[in-house]
Amino acid sequence: KVQNHAAFLHFLPNGALICAWFGGTLEGKSDISIHASILPPGAAEWGPARLLSFDSARSEQNPVIFTAPDGGLWLFHTAQPSGNQDECRIRMAPLRLDSADPTMITAGEGRLIDLPRGCFIRAPLVVREDGAWLLPIFRCIQRPGQKWNGSHDTANVGVSRDNGATWELEEVPASIGSVHMSPVDLGGGRLAAFYRRWLDGPIMRLVD
Repeated sequence: KVQNHAAFLHFLPNGALICAWFGGTLEGKSDISIHASILPPGAAEWGPARLLSFDSARSEQNPVIFTAPDGGLWLFHTAQPSGNQDECRIRMAPLRLDSADPTMITAGEGRLIDLPRGCFIRAPLVVREDGAWLLPIFRCIQRPGQKWNGSHDTANVGVSRDNGATWELEEVPASIGSVHMSPVDLGGGRLAAFYRRWLDGPIMRLVD
């Protein structure tokens, strides 16, 4: 049975809407890849699904699409061997649109960014007032002698001050067991982070 999961919507400046997701036989399997479809402005139907990732050795999941301040369009997604989220890496790839076909989108080869293993993503990037890119992350932590189960994951932010060329990881304090953080820019240099905990489920809010 084909499985499709983790849909992500992103508006383009021209009003088109991109929907990206991962699909394959089963989450965590190596045939899981990123796909996307475009709804052009004024169109009544979505375009065909386009394949955007091609790593046959990894399960490629949780797409996040980002329009950079310079207009560049980027795809971020997780890439993990089998179902081992604690060994996951994040791949960043350029996206290209076709001026002749408004439903066509393709991805470049991209690269694994320089963040530790176990970094998982799901929420949109935020551009800080100083221009830094903030990539919301939950870090999958494996306890010594135990298989990863999510109980000690932490909320983090990947920070790039050079338009995605290099990255640093900043951990959110007191966030053990927290995942799916989504930051909101409050202005004045302040951010609010909303996330949930694996075990007890409440939505948490942290303001910095």
